[in-house]
Amino acid sequence: MNEIFSTKPSVFRKKAALSEQYLPDKLIARDQQIGEIAELIEPVIHYGLPRNGLIVGKKGIGKTSVIKYVIKEFNEIALKNKINVKTILLNCGIANTVSRVILEIVHQVSPELQVPKTGLSLNEYYNILWDVLNEKQTSIIVILDDIEMLKNLDILASLSQAGEKMYIGDEVYIGIIGISNDLFSSEKISPNLIQSINYKEVIFPPYTEEELRQILEVRSSTAFKDDVIDESVIPTCVLLSQKEGYAYKAIKLLEKSGNIAEKKKEDFVSGKHVFLANDEMKTERGIDALKKLSIHKKLVLFSIVKLIKEHDDKITTGQVVSEYQDICSKLEIDHLGRTSVSKIISEFDMQDIISASLRSRGRYGKTRLISLKWDLNRIKEVLYYDYRLKDL
Repeated sequence: MNEIFSTKPSVFRKKAALSEQYLPDKLIARDQQIGEIAELIEPVIHYGLPRNGLIVGKKGIGKTSVIKYVIKEFNEIALKNKINVKTILLNCGIANTVSRVILEIVHQVSPELQVPKTGLSLNEYYNILWDVLNEKQTSIIVILDDIEMLKNLDILASLSQAGEKMYIGDEVYIGIIGISNDLFSSEKISPNLIQSINYKEVIFPPYTEEELRQILEVRSSTAFKDDVIDESVIPTCVLLSQKEGYAYKAIKLLEKSGNIAEKKKEDFVSGKHVFLANDEMKTERGIDALKKLSIHKKLVLFSIVKLIKEHDDKITTGQVVSEYQDICSKLEIDHLGRTSVSKIISEFDMQDIISASLRSRGRYGKTRLISLKWDLNRIKEVLYYDYRLKDL
């Protein structure tokens, strides 16, 4: 019988220490933010009203980790002091409507209660929430991750003003903490809403080079076995991540470097593995970007792939436009004009998906000679994720 799982010793001691779910015992360079967030919810421990907050910073710089860290400590103190409070962390990419947010809160406070997912008015959903909180005498701290994904921010005012409008009892409190990757998210909130929710903004700056190094040192000492990492590995991970200041990228590079070393059956992780991991991550980001393209951009790229496969040579903008418009006709989609298609081709060129060098045709003007930089079959595979392209 063939061995499915490798029995060879791993370079990892505890690989989970490099995962997004892992929460270290101490967070590097985030003492100020930890303190500011703790101040928002600390009043609940003394039977007081929490303050609302908006946590702002780029993706991958520790916002969610800090929230989880603070909430963990808060829950332990609340349990010890027998304070009836529930902390609820919601992903607004999933719970992006008022009814979904309410349903999730109700489910976490009163899991035994069956509430219809559809068929009720918003007022009815709100009344169910108020009834549950009053019946259970439970205060809630609602953390809304990716808050910019919420379709209707009015729920923030409704939750904040529930006590003032006497929907909930005097000893029931509601606190809201939003987490946003959008540095300008507060500017998009209406002045009336800002006034009604009265929140404090907590800013997360990018990590410095030294802070990234410290984070990786701590994680690697837990994740990897002793003496399996070359001294160039962590500096290289920092070098490739410091421009953005993303701990997420630096940690992911470290993990992938270990994975690559193991795939190559090597028992030592070196700088070359980090560069290979970086190339792999670039490809993955590119693939994700292709999946999110608009239908017209997908069809232009599909046209390029199809023509290059047929001609086994560089192709011109005119050929792409003609092929693209034919495909649109087959799919009964209104096509874009030549100028718009040319702009899409230029975008693909800037993204290094294709090479589209300009070539003069004398008095006939200029055209682009187009070739692929990415693997043709890999692009087709990704494009075929869209059901509309599968039969082409």
